[in-house]
Amino acid sequence: MRYSIPVKFLAILLTALTLTLSLVCVLGIVQAEAFGLYTGSFDDWLHHRLERESYDLGNGLVERYAVLNLSNCATDTLRQLGYRHFLQDVISWSGFNAEAFRYRITGKDGGVLESLMTSQGEGATFSMVCSAEFPVLVTNEAAVDRVYGRDYIRAESVDIDGYEETMTVRYYESEKFAVEVTLIQEGALSRYGSSVPLIRSLYALRFAMIPVLAAALAVMAVCWVYLCCAAGRAVPGGTLRPGGLNRLPLDIYLVAGGGLGTILGLEAWRLISAWLSNGENYNQGTLVILALLLLGISCLLVGFCYALVAQAKMKNRYWWKKTLLRKLALLIGKAVDKLPAIWKHLVIGVVLGSGVAVTALLVAYGSWLPLALASVFYLAVICYGAYAFEALQRGAERMSQGNLEDKIDTRYLSGSYKNCAESLNALADVAVVAAQKQMQSERMRTELITNVSHDIKTPLTSIINYVDLLQRASAQADSEQYLQVLGRQSQRLKKLIEDLMELSRASSGNMPVDIITLDAGETLNQAIGEFSEKLESAGLTVVYEQPGELLLFRADGRLTWRVLSNLLSNTVKYAMPGTRIYLQTWQEDDRVMISLKNISREPLNVSAQELTERFVRGDSARSTEGSGLGLNIAKSLMELQKGSLELSIDGDLFKVTLSFPIGG
Repeated sequence: MRYSIPVKFLAILLTALTLTLSLVCVLGIVQAEAFGLYTGSFDDWLHHRLERESYDLGNGLVERYAVLNLSNCATDTLRQLGYRHFLQDVISWSGFNAEAFRYRITGKDGGVLESLMTSQGEGATFSMVCSAEFPVLVTNEAAVDRVYGRDYIRAESVDIDGYEETMTVRYYESEKFAVEVTLIQEGALSRYGSSVPLIRSLYALRFAMIPVLAAALAVMAVCWVYLCCAAGRAVPGGTLRPGGLNRLPLDIYLVAGGGLGTILGLEAWRLISAWLSNGENYNQGTLVILALLLLGISCLLVGFCYALVAQAKMKNRYWWKKTLLRKLALLIGKAVDKLPAIWKHLVIGVVLGSGVAVTALLVAYGSWLPLALASVFYLAVICYGAYAFEALQRGAERMSQGNLEDKIDTRYLSGSYKNCAESLNALADVAVVAAQKQMQSERMRTELITNVSHDIKTPLTSIINYVDLLQRASAQADSEQYLQVLGRQSQRLKKLIEDLMELSRASSGNMPVDIITLDAGETLNQAIGEFSEKLESAGLTVVYEQPGELLLFRADGRLTWRVLSNLLSNTVKYAMPGTRIYLQTWQEDDRVMISLKNISREPLNVSAQELTERFVRGDSARSTEGSGLGLNIAKSLMELQKGSLELSIDGDLFKVTLSFPIGG
């Protein structure tokens, strides 16, 4: 229940709300400090605001007086020079209404040059001394020098309507005028609308915002700890599995959420900066909009962080593997890897060269940061290339010295370096396998010579011994007994030689093969019938599952019979008496399968692979009859027919599976 989706949603919403409240409190505290509300009173702020307004207004009034009264420019010329606003009524130009202020401009002789005293009521009076620039049109340079002097600030050439040629405009500095401005508080601050009441509320809440901020941060911390624990889990202790929006790739989350958050953030910053900088008219509706913008930004930020935590808790860098950026990089990397080496290096060179050109262009425009970043990047590329090349070189040196088990670590390699390292490691594996096969081949060759010598020597020794006994035998009964032994050993020697010759032909492929279509059920029934007496005398019961449909396969009838004969002969020799032999046939894709299973009489102390080798029998003492070539011959004969023989051993369970191409 505590990790349910509604609980998580409420925790995310509460975290976003407390984050928004924290931001609002921080903004309020910063604004209150900027207004001096912590060190002064609200009246002090009002006085400072009126003083700044009067100073700006006094400078504007002096500049207006100088332009309109000291300049020789006509009204149309002043408009063209950008003084259009000064040509309006003084009240409309200043932005105040008629009841908001009154002023008096006094010259150096104490005479009043200009005044406006229409407003009534008490107000704050501020005095200042200032001067202003004013333009002078130079139609006659000597006359202008005589009236205004040659001590001007600057001169500009401008095109003025009514004159056929470009005229010169000089800008002079006026004398210093004394200005007295009286601002009526109610009228002067009325143009700020509800800003003043809001600042009054800010002053009243300035100390309350601090504990509210602390409480909001505490609640946000508790909710965030819960979200970090609950991220990716449906139940306590359950399997980590990001769900819902948390499964989105983080780069999509970042781009989409970051784009929307940037739009909301820019609008919020516009509203905040407008109020902080020049005190535009703010009301409760504007504050609600600002709060909603901050809440939207907080929801996006908390949602992204929650998804990041959920994916970061997964193993094997799940958060990175799910990103579209990684998939795009892998796609580009695979495309580059498929290119020939010369084209691959050409592409890399073009990319690096383009980076150098862009960096040089940015540096030419005075931006040195791209040069620093590019230098760090190129240095990192060079260092990585040197590290990767050294890793490959050392790995190749170790392998050349015969240390094939010490592979190259590919964890920190990528691209062509990683492919080369994997190829070297694979080459080392192939060399190890080849060496093992060579050693096994040498061992098998030695065992082959030993086994062939043993299996030929045994009957041959018996023949020699019994021929000697027969030559010295005196009784007819002894002679007959010796002849029986000689016949039996001769047949055994003949069988061994025939098996060797057949194995040689089968292994070399020097054996005629006549592929025809055979019926699997009929073939097995014939084989069972041929061996029924031997199986019965050995105490073995055949359990044959007849196929439910006709199964045809392609094979040589004579060779198939020899394979089944060898398998059944081995079964008669080595199966445990009183047990069952299971035969089964079925179709698997485009192959017909035949399997034989039985329980061995003796422990199977060799592997399935060794049983198919030459001169190998299941009893290590070689006490039973047989050449040990039956399974190897059967395997070679199956390969001649485009089939296969697979052997498996599970304890004393012996299972062989034959696979034939399906017949039509």
